[in-house]
Amino acid sequence: LGQTYASKGDDKEAEKALLKSIDLDPLVTSSYLALSRLYAASGRNEEALKKINEALAASPGQISPLMIGASIHERDGRFEEARAWYEKALKINPKFVPAANNLAYLLGERLGDLAKARQYAQTARDNAPQDPYVADTLGWILYRQGEYQWAISLLMESADRLADQPEYLYHLGMAQYALGQEVAARKSF
Repeated sequence: LGQTYASKGDDKEAEKALLKSIDLDPLVTSSYLALSRLYAASGRNEEALKKINEALAASPGQISPLMIGASIHERDGRFEEARAWYEKALKINPKFVPAANNLAYLLGERLGDLAKARQYAQTARDNAPQDPYVADTLGWILYRQGEYQWAISLLMESADRLADQPEYLYHLGMAQYALGQEVAARKSF
């Protein structure tokens, strides 16, 4: 019922229904997560994090609450906290691609640790070799490390599958430009 209200944009009724659901069965973590998403969507991030922590207390060892918590911290610019949450998710499942890929991006773009970012991006790539987002993350990190040729192959793979999203074409263009492929870079840009 709470999710139905939320899908209709009635946040007040959604919140009431989800709180009631938690009261009825505090071990059902999906209610906590739905409520945390509702809070986060309306900018109530501290309340969202409180519900996520309650979900983790009710059912430790779940990755979903950690991923939501990490993304909230990341949106708030609290990058070290986001890092810790992604790392907790990876302790539960070291091969969990979304956490490895997001952590790689965070480390490379926000925390300036390209070496560690590359390790996580490679883990993501090893476990999702066909994922164009993962290819972009690893390719962009390689570009930033000056490994342009290898970067181009990954960034081309990503840009081919995500051609309607400018960020991926930009990444490819930058790697092409770095190798002096000005015509190709211009086309990508």
